[in-house]
Amino acid sequence: MKASPLFLIFVCLLGFIVTNCNLNEDKGTFILMDLAGPSNQYKITGNLSGLSGSLVLELNNSESISLNQNGTFEFSTRILSGQSYLVSISTQPSNQLCRVSNGSGIVSSNDIKEIDVTCSQNKKIFITNSSYNGDLMTAGGAGTGVEGADSRCNVDANKPVDGATYKALLVDESNRIACTSNNCETLGLAEHKDWILNPNTTYIRSADSSIIFTTNENGIFVFGNLSSSFGNAGSELTWTGLSSGIRWATSTRHCNLWTDSTSGDEGRVGSTDQVDFRSLRFGTGEDCNTLRKLICVEQ
Repeated sequence: MKASPLFLIFVCLLGFIVTNCNLNEDKGTFILMDLAGPSNQYKITGNLSGLSGSLVLELNNSESISLNQNGTFEFSTRILSGQSYLVSISTQPSNQLCRVSNGSGIVSSNDIKEIDVTCSQNKKIFITNSSYNGDLMTAGGAGTGVEGADSRCNVDANKPVDGATYKALLVDESNRIACTSNNCETLGLAEHKDWILNPNTTYIRSADSSIIFTTNENGIFVFGNLSSSFGNAGSELTWTGLSSGIRWATSTRHCNLWTDSTSGDEGRVGSTDQVDFRSLRFGTGEDCNTLRKLICVEQ
């Protein structure tokens, strides 16, 4: 294309129209380049599953999107190649806990599609209204003490009217085991036997919905302190059977697999008003003829 030098200079000054000019005054030619050029801004997308309410996600502490159904989500903000992104949860749904996987990184010449947000229902815990001696097998009319305790949970006056099944937070070395090593650190979930807590799940008090704890990938919580105590009605003792030494391991004091109601045997207990390990392992043990309550956990 032929053009005068003044015209070429005028065109090249229009920076909002062109991004590059190749001037040749002798020949009077020029080349116009596309202002936008090749795109280097990329989408941040992901997948949401398990949601039963509403959730607010945030990108780089800036853009927020509100979601109320499962499936693919996408932020309107585009991120330049080489820049970082961080997807976080700014508002959790009620009665659920959601987690973000693969939610941060550096954009590199492609849309981000691997972000997963998964939500799980909070589980409820209550303390029984009734108290029992150490012979929980007889109390529940069951084949084992653990089964008897589970049975009593499901007919107790404090059980929520929700149609759910509840089991007792109770161990006995044989029928129900949480861990065989400290905090299940050796084999993880493989150490469980008929265990009643799910991995990566939040548990709340049924009476007031206060969060008690959130389990880790091994289906237990590492002490520290609980977010709230198991009970909200003062100090009460509950049968648990847990050891004082190895966290979450079973004590040898469990009223003979929760079948003994005599004073010659003992069972380990927890205290409902404590927020440290004493919530599940309080004192030195109780005679099996004493009356204690149960911690019941939604399944």
